[in-house]
Amino acid sequence: MEKQMHIAMLIGALTKGGAERVLVNLADYFVEKGYHVTMVTQYERENEYPLNRKVNRIISDITEEETTQSDEKNEQNDNKKTKCTYDASKKVDYIKPT
Repeated sequence: MEKQMHIAMLIGALTKGGAERVLVNLADYFVEKGYHVTMVTQYERENEYPLNRKVNRIISDITEEETTQSDEKNEQNDNKKTKCTYDASKKVDYIKPT
């Protein structure tokens, strides 16, 4: 049995914008072609594009406030952000195709 390809996509959120719409459309295209797709976002907002139910979503728990803080504060949080991104990538690695 051939292993199903797993595609992971990363973006801040799925709010109404051009790049967000393109990723949602690509995710829909790939799942309809039989690929396993995971969408990793930094946070969740209101008024997001709807995501196909077949697409797994991981929210990395990096808050919007953390992404807009001063440079000094961001330097203090760099390790936390790196850890959150690393944790999200580990989750993607362990998701088994359905």
